[in-house]
This record gives sequence, structure tokens and C-alpha cells, in this order.
Amino acid sequence: MQLTDNVVAKSGIIEPISRLYINSTTSLITAQWTASNSSSECIEGYEVCWNRSSLIFTNTTCSNVSASTSHSYSEQHENCIDYTATITTLGVNGSRSNPRFTSISISPLNVNASYINMTKTVTESSIVFAWQTSLEYPFCSISIDVCLLSTSSINSICMRAVSGELAIHLLKACALSQAIINTTISSLLIKTTTSHVEPIYTKSANSTMIQSVNVVNVTGRNVVLSWEPVYDESPCASYYSVCHLEHNSRGEPNCLAVDKTRNNITLQLLKSYTRYNVNVSAVFPDLTQSDVVVTNFRTAGKFHLNRDLNPGHSALHEDFSTDQDMRKLLIS
Repeated sequence: MQLTDNVVAKSGIIEPISRLYINSTTSLITAQWTASNSSSECIEGYEVCWNRSSLIFTNTTCSNVSASTSHSYSEQHENCIDYTATITTLGVNGSRSNPRFTSISISPLNVNASYINMTKTVTESSIVFAWQTSLEYPFCSISIDVCLLSTSSINSICMRAVSGELAIHLLKACALSQAIINTTISSLLIKTTTSHVEPIYTKSANSTMIQSVNVVNVTGRNVVLSWEPVYDESPCASYYSVCHLEHNSRGEPNCLAVDKTRNNITLQLLKSYTRYNVNVSAVFPDLTQSDVVVTNFRTAGKFHLNRDLNPGHSALHEDFSTDQDMRKLLIS
């Protein structure tokens, strides 16, 4: 070993460091290495160079450290910057070893709302996605891929944009789709992609959501109502609102929420022989309502007549659904 050191010293050859790696914490990156195999008497120190590269800039800073140093702290790291550490052993006679280098790329662990400011603007025929990088991460590039999968057909639309806005046009009004959104964060060396799926729907073409309301069946205490929606299952609505109130009443109507996938309801425990007014509308996610469709009905009733009051008749209870039926019996 002594002979080897003498040969190295005489020839002026300086051995490079034997191991180099970079550690990263939440705020700093550190280059660490194993010292050169050359004799300590022959080593002046080490030159440590950090290269910082992004999609929009690159720069290099170098400094010398003593021979007893085996690590070097860089400045606080930033996202979407690629760091390269280059270590060169410096000899006492001005010689330099072959450099050793290694790299690391710093990118966000995941893509979330604090990293990307994304908004969606929805109309009856288009969906526009707009986004921008948070001011805390100015060196990252963002691209968005969006696929809209129709829930009512096998059709799909897929688009990609890197400019900060993606617009999808010529969509059907009040149509529900599953949006698959892939967000990719890029630096020079690596890409990080996250995906999520969310339901999204276009707005209605206007405030008309219900074409008509029908009274299907009337009894003394119950009424079955049905309605014809403009859009099948009304995906752009949250639910239907059905409100009923006695005719000429000054009280508050009784309102019921109906799932938007249904188009009928049974109103129960009503008063017999009573006229009711009914309002049916769709309620949107912002709690505004569509145009209200109005109808009315009159419940039927039961007239009980004890035939024992008349000689020759047995006790009998008969039901009458209309005033006309009751009058016919009284006349008879």
C-alpha cells in the first residue's frame, strides 16, 4: 500500500471519490461521498459543484471544501428542479481527479388542490377546465388529459392540453358523464401523474325541466302523480320537489323531495272531498329551481248510509268516489 501511495504521489494521479449519493429531506438536499483512496498528504480538498436545471433555466455553482469533509449541503431545494452534484478530488500539486456525479429530481409527492388551482366552467353544451401552477411551485409544467365517458351511451371524448385551459364543446344539454382527469407534473427528467374520476354534467338548455304533470289515480286519502321530464332521469338536477296545499289555503305547502331517477309519487293521508293544488319542479345543485308545473286534483270520499233506517233493507255501507254518485243514491 505504501508503494502504491508513492507511485500515486510521484505520478500526480489523484483518485476520485469512491461513492456518491444524494439525500433529500423536506427542505434540503445533501451530497455525501466516501473519501478518495489517495493518501491524505496528497489531497488538498474537494470541489463540489451543484447544477440546477428546470424547464426554463439552468445554472451551476461550485465551491471547495476541506479534505476532511464528506458531505455538502445544497441550498433549500424546490419542486420540479433537477439537481446534479459533481465531486472532484483536488491534489496538493494542483492535480484533479476524474469527477464523480449523480442526480436527483425533486417533484411533488402527489397532485392536490394546493398544488394546482383548477376551475371548471360548465354550460349546456361545453365544459372548460382551467388551471395554473401554485406560486409556490413556479418551475413545474402541468398537462391535463380529460376523457368524458357518457353514462347513456358508449361514446367518449378524450382531449389533452398543456396551455392552462382545456375546452370540450358540442355536448348535449343536461347530460351526465364520468370525467377521468389525469394530471401530469413534469420536470426535465421525471413526470408524476395522478388520476381521479368524478361525475360531471352539463346544464339544462333553459329552466324547463318538466314537460307535464298527470294525476294518475285518486282515492279518498291518496293521490298518485307522475310527470314527464325533459331529460331522462334529469342528471343536471339534484332532485324533484313536489309541493301540495289545499285550495285557497293560506298555510305553508307540504313539500317532498323525490329522487331524480323517479318520475312519480304517492301523496298520502289527504283529506277526503278536498281540492289540492300541486307544484312540481326540479331543484339544481345551487338550490335554484326549474320552471314550476302546476296541477290540481280533488280527492274522493266515502259516504256511509245505514240501510237499517229503511224497513226491508239490511245494514250496508257503500263507497262513493264522487258527489254525483252520492246524489244518485240519495235520490233513490
